[in-house]
Amino acid sequence: MGKDCRRAAGINDTWCSEDLLVAASETKEFYLPISSHFLSEIYMEELKGDIVLHLHPHGNVLALGSGTIVVNSMSFITNTVSLTEQDALVHRSLHKTRILSTHYLEPTRISTTNVTLTRGQEHKESLENLNGAYAYILCGIRATGSTTSTNDGHSQFVSLGPRGSIDIKSSGNSSLLGSGTPVPERFLRTILAQRHYPNSDLYSCKALYMVPLTDNARIADVGGRSGCYYFNSERAHLCLTPDSAAPVNQVYTITLSAGLAASYRFHFRGHTSQTIAHNAAVGVMQTTLAAMKPFRNAKGRAPTFVCSATAAAGTSFTISVTCDDPEQVLGNDLITLVTQEAKTSSSSLTVIGAAGFTTATYDLVTIGMKQSVLHLLAGNLVTEDA
Repeated sequence: MGKDCRRAAGINDTWCSEDLLVAASETKEFYLPISSHFLSEIYMEELKGDIVLHLHPHGNVLALGSGTIVVNSMSFITNTVSLTEQDALVHRSLHKTRILSTHYLEPTRISTTNVTLTRGQEHKESLENLNGAYAYILCGIRATGSTTSTNDGHSQFVSLGPRGSIDIKSSGNSSLLGSGTPVPERFLRTILAQRHYPNSDLYSCKALYMVPLTDNARIADVGGRSGCYYFNSERAHLCLTPDSAAPVNQVYTITLSAGLAASYRFHFRGHTSQTIAHNAAVGVMQTTLAAMKPFRNAKGRAPTFVCSATAAAGTSFTISVTCDDPEQVLGNDLITLVTQEAKTSSSSLTVIGAAGFTTATYDLVTIGMKQSVLHLLAGNLVTEDA
């Protein structure tokens, strides 16, 4: 999905929801483009039954203010080609007497929960449930028990780290990718994925891994055929090797010349936070930092913050930032404190952060995209393997 389509669907440049202010009784429109998709080949008028769209709302709908968001109604409006009455009669006659067939990708889902991933050690995920011709495999690592109601957990993926790698190995433990060697994580996300999707930066923004088994994954998405790998329920494995280094949090130290008697704000890369009371608790400080736009829309998982003390003591406190890629999200830029009175403050970068991997238990989601054929016959949809 290109940037223009993303904006129409309410998605910003880092694949997060656009900032949206909704007034009472206001209607908002979002677009889901399906042109150049296998569904565009289906003659809907003859279709018996329903096509179901599954919606997974973001858990944190309310970003600012207070209250409860209530959706009173929702409507789906489809835009199609307008036919003349004569053309419509021709279409009906044609589709009643022929079988319409189109290729598409059928997902085969493999989910494994509470998996321990250890820094620098290979983990093998069984692919024995895959049976047929597959164009590519998607793999995502989530925090254990993630849900949409908890910090949008379904779309928050954990990176293997810049020195991690991915491979597919046969039942005889032979590598099927990368000329016999594992594929580096960064190469897979930023270079290989870009070759298959030149107009999309999804995989460089999100730690979602697309392992191609075809020459052109984008063509395969819309029903084209450009190669595949055939699995026959053999004991093949998807092999994940996390980075051998532990991540390093970036730490800032902020010093105040004297205690505060009024409110203050945080400042980062030209953006200013909401106003904070001079005696606000540490939890309020951390929540306010996390709500700042550069952090809320950061690539990868949203950063988390730990403040060592309140800003009212007239001394110093630290801000420790945890994120997937400190170099990209934070760089060497400072988080500063701006007061509402004639109090001076200084900020320094105490510890420069570094990406890595944390040994823990995770949930793994692996999806094989299987090449299949969809037939429309007398209003009924029938599928079969390609």
